[in-house]
Amino acid sequence: MELLRLRFHENLPIRDIAGHWGMDAAVLHHEYARAREEFRAALLQVMAFHHTGEAAMVEEECRKLLELLG
Repeated sequence: MELLRLRFHENLPIRDIAGHWGMDAAVLHHEYARAREEFRAALLQVMAFHHTGEAAMVEEECRKLLELLG
């Protein structure tokens, strides 16, 4: 969560976050991709629980929300 917060809320590049955390930027890029996928999966699960529409419609709504995040 902290990685996503720093990236989206603080608008910090991954290389800067990696530097602050003392990590290799390539490793953190991999972790960032995994964190985004985990967030997307959690969002889909929550949206599916609260939305009675078809799966494709839920996925489209999630896609729109993720686009808003940047």
